[in-house]
Amino acid sequence: MTKSEPHKLIDELPDSAVEGAGVLLRGIIRGPIDPDQAWFWTPAWQQGEQEAEAELAKGAGVVYRSTEDFISHLESVPPAESDRGCRPTKSCPDSFVTGSDLDLSSGGPSSTR
Repeated sequence: MTKSEPHKLIDELPDSAVEGAGVLLRGIIRGPIDPDQAWFWTPAWQQGEQEAEAELAKGAGVVYRSTEDFISHLESVPPAESDRGCRPTKSCPDSFVTGSDLDLSSGGPSSTR
């Protein structure tokens, strides 16, 4: 992307998004925001962060102390109707990975979708 291309993008932003874009750009320029982490500072993501914090403050939600605990819980949840009975496997590539698909020693999925 060239320096002139962001100007075009800014011109296309709805008025409601201009302030958020300014916060991101200033943060990247001044340093506290790593450009690779800019997504975290978008208004939509920050709204989700606030909702999660509010849930935790009310005692709602669950905090998993380990990846293994989280994966164990995910594997214990029955598939939703919208999953069409499709379990996350290589034969169902549009589904999410399960704990058996993860290489926990590397911290991420051992295969991609």
